[in-house]
Amino acid sequence: SASIPFAGTAFLRLRVPADTVRLEFADLLRVLAGQQPVANIPAELSWEVPLLGNGSTGITLPPINVPPIIPGLDGTPIEGIAYRNFEDPNEVPNIRLYVIGPNDDPHQSNALLGSYWLSVDSFPLAEGNVDDPVHRRQLYLHQDGSLTYLPPVVDEGSTSYVHDPDDPIRTIGGSNMIVRTPDNQRDSQGQFELTNPLYAPTTMDREGVIQFITAPIVEDSLCILGFPRAQLWARSNIPGVDNGPTDTDFFVRIVDVYPDGREYFVQEGAVNARARDYARALVHNVAGDMEYPHPVDDIPFTNIDIGEVYEYEFNMLPIAYTFGRDHRIKILVSSSNYTRYQVNPNLPINPGEFFRRVPGDGQTYIYQGTEMEPRVAINSIHFSPERPSNISLPVYGPQLSVSAEEPDPLPAARPDMLLYPNPTRGELTIHVGGTEAYQVAVLDVSGGLVAAGPRFKDRAVMDLSMLAPGMYMIELRGMESGHRMVQRLVRH
Repeated sequence: SASIPFAGTAFLRLRVPADTVRLEFADLLRVLAGQQPVANIPAELSWEVPLLGNGSTGITLPPINVPPIIPGLDGTPIEGIAYRNFEDPNEVPNIRLYVIGPNDDPHQSNALLGSYWLSVDSFPLAEGNVDDPVHRRQLYLHQDGSLTYLPPVVDEGSTSYVHDPDDPIRTIGGSNMIVRTPDNQRDSQGQFELTNPLYAPTTMDREGVIQFITAPIVEDSLCILGFPRAQLWARSNIPGVDNGPTDTDFFVRIVDVYPDGREYFVQEGAVNARARDYARALVHNVAGDMEYPHPVDDIPFTNIDIGEVYEYEFNMLPIAYTFGRDHRIKILVSSSNYTRYQVNPNLPINPGEFFRRVPGDGQTYIYQGTEMEPRVAINSIHFSPERPSNISLPVYGPQLSVSAEEPDPLPAARPDMLLYPNPTRGELTIHVGGTEAYQVAVLDVSGGLVAAGPRFKDRAVMDLSMLAPGMYMIELRGMESGHRMVQRLVRH
């Protein structure tokens, strides 16, 4: 789309295309090869004119000749698509995969860099043995936001984020059919550029999402082919509720970070906390094992306990994708992905039931005779030798494509703090990601001490209802390191 100003504050806007353009496959190839124009393109012309008002109209553009886009064609006319006998296994392979590669990459002349078709007899490809085409490589999440091949060697603590069921993280990109972008301008399909200012504030750069990133890839490429796997150790807290049953979701997205700063969606996966045993069984295919003496589909969904740490292991959706040299891999973790997935209301659910809602619809749910409203959760991901949250990548190729020797991509770890709610009308929950004890102080705008809390680790709850409305500062000091953290708080 383009906007053209004229006569001062008046504007003309042209949006092309205004709707989906559908072509027969042979016609599409002819257009991309520069052999025929593309016709009947729908467009929308809109205007904003002071005094005269706003308006829009649909138009159809004249045929447009597109410069050749497909390289290497010899100019031979494309007459049609040859018939293929899909019932003949000797003519058509069982499975054909398109391995996605980087766009506009200076190394893309390398044949291993993706953008090719791969024919295989089965999927996923064999893995686990030395000679298998796929081998697993784990990337470990760390409290400082780094993503490395080395697991935590000490307890790094946790990172917390807010999951508000009425303010969800939005779906941007992926293999969606009917999901629309947050601005409702197009289908949310494919490999979106996530730093686009239209989308970053809704899906990535906002409260409710935590990020982890690798150092630059030093080899020519890293190809993943199969089902990535996530293993998270996490807990869920409900502000104002110290114990009892609950439920929540965890979403993991893989992102390709280009050297020039572009960030493209790659693939995602999700687990519902109540379905954690079922999801783990699918990963390990343990139907009939002693751990699961009944069929996988009979594994019950069970609520989790507030404040308890659970292991979540689950397969992500399949992908065939190649990361280029100097690219980074980023992982986004959140607890919603709307509208592709329903938003979890953070409520316990009765056995055999589901609670379907949309954000802000006012619905309540009755759990064991008690009516409950959707509630905010503070979810935390843990990082330690005993709880090494990680992403397992199905790396394609006989050798590891990325060196395990990598520079530290981020500064040394610093614990982070999360205040909820902020603004507050009295009760304040403080989460901190470090492992040491902290002293909390409440300061006014002049730096004077107005309240102090007890020493605590990980989480503290304070009653600030005695404070007058206004702005304050919450100060935390590590009792061992002396590290100081300060955040602004508004008291309503």
